[in-house]
Amino acid sequence: MRVLFADDQMPEDDIADADIFDTIRLLHPEWNEGFVRAFEVMRRALRAVSEDNEITVARRLEDALSLVRSKEFDVAIIDLGWYGDDDVSEAEKSTAGWKISTVLDEVDQQNPQRAATAQIIFSARFDTHPELGERAASKGRLPFLKPYHERYTIPLESKIETDKSGDKIEAACQTLRATLSFIEHQRALATTPGRNLERNFNALLKTASDGIARAVKREKQWDFLTRLLLTLGILIVLAGVVSMFYVGVPEGAVTAAVGIIVGLIPRLMFGELHKTRAEIQTATKNLINLVKQAQALQESP
Repeated sequence: MRVLFADDQMPEDDIADADIFDTIRLLHPEWNEGFVRAFEVMRRALRAVSEDNEITVARRLEDALSLVRSKEFDVAIIDLGWYGDDDVSEAEKSTAGWKISTVLDEVDQQNPQRAATAQIIFSARFDTHPELGERAASKGRLPFLKPYHERYTIPLESKIETDKSGDKIEAACQTLRATLSFIEHQRALATTPGRNLERNFNALLKTASDGIARAVKREKQWDFLTRLLLTLGILIVLAGVVSMFYVGVPEGAVTAAVGIIVGLIPRLMFGELHKTRAEIQTATKNLINLVKQAQALQESP
């Protein structure tokens, strides 16, 4: 599957595993040790989900937003807090991941012909702030607890506790990988005959609605041009009559000009206007038929 992994604690690819802590600590001495250690864990999480998946990593919020607008993903793993991205304002750091999620929703709505991107909201705060997980779940996004929290923030851990926590981290990384497998399975089911009908109807309805919108816009343009030319025609006829009485323009010339104007306007403008209105009626009928078919399928057992 095509997976977007958007997390500000993802170390650069050219940093060796053994050098992650020292490199990040050197670049950001102001960060606490627990936050820096988390970069090591995220390397492990990335390695776990990379098996059998095509992973695209976004380490900056703006990069993540750009990617979801320009590329198509099956799954997005979205870090909720972006404390390590200096370009994110302090007020947004704790929940900046929602912005990525919202843009993904907008992109999915603009492309009803394809399956929506499954979203996993990644955070170490779901255990201390359960309302965050509830918010994610209520919006159809899977809350997933980041695995590094306890190991690196509780002071004076014993070796036994550290080893035990390390096992939890590995289990959490593998659980994340298993979650992707589950999502892949569900997406495969969604593409089987019968389950794809709703998506196809949504695409057809959007196409029909767009066709009506374009036809209505064109009808308004032709209507405006027709009214404008009628007004100009009337002014020209009046000018011809005035010229005939006060300037001495021959009556035959005025009559011929009026005849040309009266003949051209209906032929050039009204024909196109009526044609456009007929297209609107046809598109509206098609849309109504599609809606009726969709309702019939939903009511059928």
